[in-house]
Amino acid sequence: MKNIIRFALISTAFFSPFTVNTGFSQCKSKEIVKSSKTKLQPYKYSGAAVNDFIIDDKSKMIDIEFTVYEGQEYRLVFCPSLNLTQDIKISIYDKRKNFKSRKLIFETSSKSENPLFFDPPKSGNYYIEYTIPANENPETKSEGCMVLMIGYQTKK
Repeated sequence: MKNIIRFALISTAFFSPFTVNTGFSQCKSKEIVKSSKTKLQPYKYSGAAVNDFIIDDKSKMIDIEFTVYEGQEYRLVFCPSLNLTQDIKISIYDKRKNFKSRKLIFETSSKSENPLFFDPPKSGNYYIEYTIPANENPETKSEGCMVLMIGYQTKK
């Protein structure tokens, strides 16, 4: 089966998105994926996108575009690195930032009691935002990552 998943990333120079072998020692993305694959069930694992970031004295936002193709069902599972002390906000919208009619479809956070997964309801583009707050202690920096795991299954 063809895995037809397309990612487009709108990023700043601070991030190296979709990097499985990261420069940060804090993000062990392969271990995160391995330990979290059961969260995708009953979907089949298709891949993962890794966003590394530094938490310092400035808040940051990472934007990702995800396309859901007709004839497939998807599950997106958000897996923050274990060392994160900050609460990363995850928001999913139906349109890009520059659209006034943009609607929030899903929102959670890395410290949420709710499951950190999203099943897109229909085909089309989805716009994911990670909001990383500034460090509570502005004199220190910490590193972290968010691993977005993708699962799929063919519609019956």
